[in-house]
Amino acid sequence: MTRARGTITIDGAHGEGSGALFRTAVTMSVLTQQAVHIENIRGASSFPGLDAEDIQFLRALQASSKADVERDEVGSSKLTFAPTRKACKLEMELPDIEGSRRNPNALVVQGSLIPVLARAGAYSVLESRGETYGFNSLTYDYFVGVSSYALGAMGINAMPELIKAGYGRDSFGELKMEIEPSAVQGIEWTDRGKRLSCNAIITTSNLPQSIAHRGTAHLAKLAAHAGIEVTPMIREVPAERPGVFVTMYATYQRGVGGATAMGARSVRMEHLVQTAFQQTMQWMSGPETTDPFVADQLLIPAMLAEGPTTFTTSCLTLRFLTTVWVMKQFVPIRVTISGQQDGPGAVNIRMS
Repeated sequence: MTRARGTITIDGAHGEGSGALFRTAVTMSVLTQQAVHIENIRGASSFPGLDAEDIQFLRALQASSKADVERDEVGSSKLTFAPTRKACKLEMELPDIEGSRRNPNALVVQGSLIPVLARAGAYSVLESRGETYGFNSLTYDYFVGVSSYALGAMGINAMPELIKAGYGRDSFGELKMEIEPSAVQGIEWTDRGKRLSCNAIITTSNLPQSIAHRGTAHLAKLAAHAGIEVTPMIREVPAERPGVFVTMYATYQRGVGGATAMGARSVRMEHLVQTAFQQTMQWMSGPETTDPFVADQLLIPAMLAEGPTTFTTSCLTLRFLTTVWVMKQFVPIRVTISGQQDGPGAVNIRMS
């Protein structure tokens, strides 16, 4: 991609107006070598202004692109980011950021760097601390089972390693990720094809193994009643405090989707399994090739791909539509979306 002229100004409160908009804008700045000025950062969210997650992400892209950055402190509502070179590989431990109300999500930070570093021409290795399992956020087991499968179909190889689990945004888990240089290819996921597997992972830390075994026993009952085969896995991982997390997902020849459930005080193991199972089955009962969470992660890779990308999703979220809007501020990308917000949709992406 060639460098454009001038500076793009983005309203950080547009659409969903959260961290995803901010990360997309900075990523597009690096990929297009176009300076960006973002105002009202996270302006539509419950946590306005730059937080630790945003700044940790910034530090990585700043190092990769030797960007000039202004107003990059915790709480800032404005930021200017101007890359001075094409992105290069990174081998770095992302710094902890002081003064923020919450810690970063390590999977969100490192996962958002994949499209840039996959184009860097050499292996990158990242390490960072933060949440690895949480509510309504990207988590380690989901990334391994769902995100990696979808990205791999596009030719992108990112290999995460969980060093220590972190449950919740006040935790300090540890994550390492290797990202290969990749030739990104478009995908045609208009129908799922044959189901390849259905998996459930119960991850625990500092808890009796009997809790995880209760989960697999309940899962077996649910699967038998639904008439499907689910492969269970129990993982005991190190962490600073007790925690439990359930992930379930299904892979198809041309599709992948799943759901998660986070443990909490007074919430029984059986309830967590039931939640993840029911949400996964709800997605499996439809024809769409992606769940709404992995659909978000396909957008920027699709822009980088050789050839068009087509997929369907069970829900066109406001985040998805906001991400598309940001991308269009930088490049003449053609995104055809059939469907309405919060409903199922079909998506076709190609460069003009």
